[in-house]
Amino acid sequence: MAVQKARSPGVLEKLRVLSNLEYSPPDEIERFQLDQLRRLIDSTSRLPRMKKLERTDGETLREILASLPILEKSDLRTSLDELHVPSMTTRYTRTGGTTGEPLTVAQDAGHSEWRTAMNLVRERWMGYRFGEPKIRIWGSERDLLSIRDSRLGRARAWLRNETVFNSFRMDRERIVEYLEAMNRIEPVLVHGYAESLFEIARVAVEIGFEPHRPRCVWSSAGTLYPSARALLERVFQAPVFNNYGSRDAGAIASECEEHNGLHVSPTHVVEILDDSGSPAPPGVAGDVVVSVLGNMAMPLLRYKIGDRAVASQRRCGCGRHWPLLERIEGRSTEALHLPSGGIVVPEVFIHLIGVADKDCVVWRFRVIQHRVGSFTILLEPRDGVDGAELVANGRALRSRIQPAVEDSSIEIEWVDRIPESRSGKVVVTECRIPGCGTHGLKGSILAPKV
Repeated sequence: MAVQKARSPGVLEKLRVLSNLEYSPPDEIERFQLDQLRRLIDSTSRLPRMKKLERTDGETLREILASLPILEKSDLRTSLDELHVPSMTTRYTRTGGTTGEPLTVAQDAGHSEWRTAMNLVRERWMGYRFGEPKIRIWGSERDLLSIRDSRLGRARAWLRNETVFNSFRMDRERIVEYLEAMNRIEPVLVHGYAESLFEIARVAVEIGFEPHRPRCVWSSAGTLYPSARALLERVFQAPVFNNYGSRDAGAIASECEEHNGLHVSPTHVVEILDDSGSPAPPGVAGDVVVSVLGNMAMPLLRYKIGDRAVASQRRCGCGRHWPLLERIEGRSTEALHLPSGGIVVPEVFIHLIGVADKDCVVWRFRVIQHRVGSFTILLEPRDGVDGAELVANGRALRSRIQPAVEDSSIEIEWVDRIPESRSGKVVVTECRIPGCGTHGLKGSILAPKV
């Protein structure tokens, strides 16, 4: 089998464990997780944070985790030396570049192996088999350089039969090149940032291009909104699979062939907490707090990762007992704030600026909030739109958006270009209100036309 030749013994062993746990009963899954947690406690027991565990009387997984305080990103930035075991560390991963406040996490070899094994499980759920042609639209500078500049990176891409498109370069001309390349390569799997896939699909619709129909589309590294999923399925004529993970925490949750939510990997425990820090009821959005059980170099336990999601009580029709997340609602800083104390999510702007833009004047947009009660909307027009059209469209746009943002002021700015973010991710909103999250997090997105 090709995968056996391409993967290390550690990956294959972890793939076997995950495969065995797919249909295991919940108590067996928890026993595995508890064993992983105890191993992690043992390997990091001398760290100041982990010494708190010595005082807990908890015996179950949830009891032990509940004895720990929430781990904030600020803790990682300021106390890295107190939060990792150098002798166990094989890699320092830099993440968070899109936030403007990068952080570093320590990882051991096992963490990378668990992530790779879970990705193989994900691909199997999608109907993809290792070695079949794949296209990846990615924007991590580290990943792109490793493929381009190292023999090992190029060899791995060749072995995986993978072609990588750079999401740092997503102008219209480049997107057309990507579409043409897709039809030459005829990939079984198309994998990329949710927003980058969406941009490619939008251009295909606009120019009347019929792309190759893959077996599956894998959306990751961004929030997959319903309108984006609908457009991707329409353009690529293939099922779209949503997946959730990050550089610091690994492969957290994945959508299976039933598309009933995202299954949380046994290597992770996810809590959804409300603003008071209590568990949010199923069906109600809250902050994601994740415990990573497969990284023995650094105890990322009860780590507030900065995302919001909704837990589900449903049992998936696939028969797997892995817990379900109903949906990922995006970064906590994607939501913008209303004078009444409520929030407005990016999907609102995607619909009101994109779907309702019948004249197709807007090419890209970004919504920025500096303070509660005020929104600035940057709009990049399509080529050939004259000044009168911009003025008229701006007025109509303000009228459509106003009811959604209560009595907030709306400032419309037409700009020559809205650049992609430094990671290559392109999303909708940017909250710059002090205390609501990090600054400079978000990029932009093409206005959807569905």
